[in-house]
Amino acid sequence: MFVKKKITDHLLHITSMRAYIGVFPVIIFHIFPGWLPGGFLGVDVFFVISGFLITKILFEQKFLSIFEFYEKRARRIIPLVLLVLTISSIIAFILFLPSDLRVFSRNLSASSLFLSNWMYFFTTGYMAPSLDLDPIVHTWSLGIEFFFYFTFPLIILILRNYKIKIILTLILIILIISFLINHHYSTLNDPAIFFGYHGRYWEFMIGSFSYFLRKNFRYINQKKKWINDLFVIISIFIILYIFLFADRFGDLSVYTFIVCFFSMMIIILGDNVNFIHRLISSNIFIFLGTISFGMYLWHKPIIAFSLYYFDKVKLSLFDMILVFILTIVLSAISYKFFESPIRNKKSLSTKKFSIFVIIGITSLFLLGVLGFKSNGFPKRFDQRVVHLDNQWKAVSKLPNLGCSAANIDLVFSQCSRGMMFSDNLPKFILLGDSHATSLIEALDEIAKDKFTYINLSSPACGLGFILKKNKELSKCGKHLKLIENMSTQGFFKDIPLLVYTLKHRDSLLKNVYEINNEQFKSHLDFLDMLSKKTSNLLLLEPTPAWNFNIPKKLAKRTRFLDQGEFYIITQDEEKFTQIMTPIMKKYKKLSNNSSLELFYTSNIFCGEFINNKCSANTKDQSFYMDDNHLSIDGARLIIKELKVSGFFGDIE
Repeated sequence: MFVKKKITDHLLHITSMRAYIGVFPVIIFHIFPGWLPGGFLGVDVFFVISGFLITKILFEQKFLSIFEFYEKRARRIIPLVLLVLTISSIIAFILFLPSDLRVFSRNLSASSLFLSNWMYFFTTGYMAPSLDLDPIVHTWSLGIEFFFYFTFPLIILILRNYKIKIILTLILIILIISFLINHHYSTLNDPAIFFGYHGRYWEFMIGSFSYFLRKNFRYINQKKKWINDLFVIISIFIILYIFLFADRFGDLSVYTFIVCFFSMMIIILGDNVNFIHRLISSNIFIFLGTISFGMYLWHKPIIAFSLYYFDKVKLSLFDMILVFILTIVLSAISYKFFESPIRNKKSLSTKKFSIFVIIGITSLFLLGVLGFKSNGFPKRFDQRVVHLDNQWKAVSKLPNLGCSAANIDLVFSQCSRGMMFSDNLPKFILLGDSHATSLIEALDEIAKDKFTYINLSSPACGLGFILKKNKELSKCGKHLKLIENMSTQGFFKDIPLLVYTLKHRDSLLKNVYEINNEQFKSHLDFLDMLSKKTSNLLLLEPTPAWNFNIPKKLAKRTRFLDQGEFYIITQDEEKFTQIMTPIMKKYKKLSNNSSLELFYTSNIFCGEFINNKCSANTKDQSFYMDDNHLSIDGARLIIKELKVSGFFGDIE
C-alpha cells in the first residue's frame, strides 16, 4: 500500500518539539493561568506535528494493510486514554456532586467513543469557566486527532498510484479550504473553530505538507548552518511571543496560522547539527517529549480534581508546582508500565488487544450512560447536600419561564401570570433578561389570586444591549423589537414597568460592565425610551455577583470541608459599592428627567446579615441558584421589600 523507504532522518527535535511547544504550553496554560495566555495553541502545534509524523509513516514504512496502521495508532493512544478515563471516573464517583457527576458521565460516554469534541461543541464554549473543573475536557482534541488518523490514510490509499504532485495539490486544496472555514468561524466566534473537524484539518495538512518540503529542501543550507539557526531561532521566538501575548491579538485564525507556519519551519530546519539542535534534542527534552502524550492526558484531571476537592477557584503557586511534578511522575510511570508493554505485540496480541479495547470502550460508555440517566447517583450523599446541588434544575428551567410571544397580539394571552381571567389592567410588566426571569416564581406566589402581571422577560436578552449577528441572539433582536413596538403603541402608558437586567455573568465582579461603551449607551437609551412611555419604571439595582456557584460551594463545604456545618459566603460591601457606583450614577442621571426610579437591592443583601459584607446565604437559605441568578429564596427577599414599598399596591 505505501512506499517503502529506509528512515534516515534524525527526528529527535520532533520528539522534543512535542514537549516544549506542543504539550508544555497547554499544561502551563492550565496549571499557571495568566502566565501563557496563548498556551492553548500548543494543541494546534501538536496537530501539525501529527500531520508530519503520520505522513512520514505512511510514505516511509511498509504495512501489510491499512488495518495494521490503525492498530499501531490505536496501541499508541487508546490504552492510556482508557486508563485516564477509568481513574477519572472512580475519583469523580467519590468526589463529584450529583449534578457534576451527571455532566461528567455525559462527557465520559462521548470521550470513550472519541466524540467529545462534538459534545462540547453543542453544550459549552471552549473557554467556559465551568470547564476548569472538568477533568476530561481535553479529550476533545483526541476526537479530532482520531478523525485525521482514520481519514488521511484512506486519502493516501485512494491516491497511492498518482504522482506526488497530485497528492501535494490535494493536500494544499484541503489546507486552503479548511483554513477558510476556520477563518469564517473565527469571525463569527463560533465554537466550530475549536471543535469541528472541518475547521481543524488544515493544521494536519500543514504538517503533512512540511514532510514534502523537508524531503526536498533539507540540505539547502548545510553549508551555511547559521541560516538554519537563524530561521529556527526566529520561529521559536515568534511562537513564544504569540503564546505570551495571544490575548492582545484579534483574529484567532490568523495567529493560529502563524504558530502553525513557524512550527512547520522548525520541523523542516530544526535537525541540523548545531547548538539549537543540541538544545532541543537534549536528554531531558527527549524524555519529556516521549512522555508528552501522558502529560497531556494526566495534567487536566489532576488540576480539576484538586480545584474541586479543595474548593478553590485557582491553585496557589505551591499547588501548581506539585501538580506539575505529579503530572510528570504519573506520565513516566504510565509510560513505563502501561503504554510501552501494550504497544508491544509480544506482550499483547492483536486479538487480546482488540478484546481489551472493545471491553474498555463499551464499559466506559455504559458507565457514562448509567451515570447520566441516574442523575449522578444522588443517593451517595445526604439530602441536604442533594437539595443544594439540585439548584441547577432551577437554572435550567429559566428559559422556559421567559416569555417568547411572537407579536403584540399574543403577549396578553401567552405572557400573563398570577390571577387569571381578571378584567383589571395588569399590575405591572416585568422586563429584563434571565435575572428578571429568576423573580417569576416568587412573584407568582404573591400574585396568585390577587393580581395579574405580564412577564416580558427573556433569558440571555439584555435589555437594550446591542446584539451581534448570531443565531442564538437573533430571538433577542425580535424580542426587543416587540417591546419597542408595544411602547410606541402606548401599551405601557398606564402600566408600571419592573426592570431587572445584567449584561452578562461575572460582570460585576470583574468590572467588565463597561459604562462608556456602545452597548451600555444603547442600554441607557432603551431605558430612557421606556421611561418616557410609562408613568412608572422601577429599575432594580444589579445584585452582587460571584465568581463561583454558590449552592455548589455550600454543598461541597457541607460534604467535604465543614462536616455538615453551614457557613456564610460573603464579599466586601465596599468593593461591591465601588463597582456599582459609576453604573448607578448613569441610572440616576436618567431618573432625573424621566419616570425611572431606582430600587437598591444592595440594601437587602449587603449589611443586613453581616456588617460591611454582602451575603450570598444564611444558615438555612441560599440566595442564589448559581453565581449570579437569584434563587427563589433570594427573589423572595426582593419581592418582600417591593411589597413593603407599595409597588404592588394595597395587597395583604
